Amino acid sequence: MFLAQAIKEKDYIKESIKSVKDYIKNCMAVRDKTEFKVNKTLIEGHLEDLKELYKKYQQFSVTIERAKAKSSIKVNDTQLTLLDAVSVRDAMYFKLRSFEDLMLRASSINAHNEGILCVDIDELFKEIENIKVDIKTLESEMEYAYWHIEVS
Repeated sequence: MFLAQAIKEKDYIKESIKSVKDYIKNCMAVRDKTEFKVNKTLIEGHLEDLKELYKKYQQFSVTIERAKAKSSIKVNDTQLTLLDAVSVRDAMYFKLRSFEDLMLRASSINAHNEGILCVDIDELFKEIENIKVDIKTLESEMEYAYWHIEVS
């Protein structure tokens, strides 16, 4: 199984956990005592299913994280493990949101004629575009690796 497939399976299990949990929540209370025994039996069965799903989820999580820690990609001239690449990507998204927030504020000041801007909007725009290119490059390398790394 490729790493990408394992990630998709983990996501599927996560959705299944949510569905089973929602089902249990909806069956937790009854208005009629005659339904109590049936619902209690159904809930007990689904709680066992939930425990099994969590066990599978944990197994896939560990397998995926181990694969990310062992596997590496090369971005430009930098060698990174996939685990490091995920951290770098998350930091880059944080940086992007920060610069987009600054751009939004500068545009608002400019549009509402709230004063003289002390920041160059063109420079902010260029920085945002550069960050987006860096994220795209990193994500492309990560995606390629996800579909070429075998996990067991």
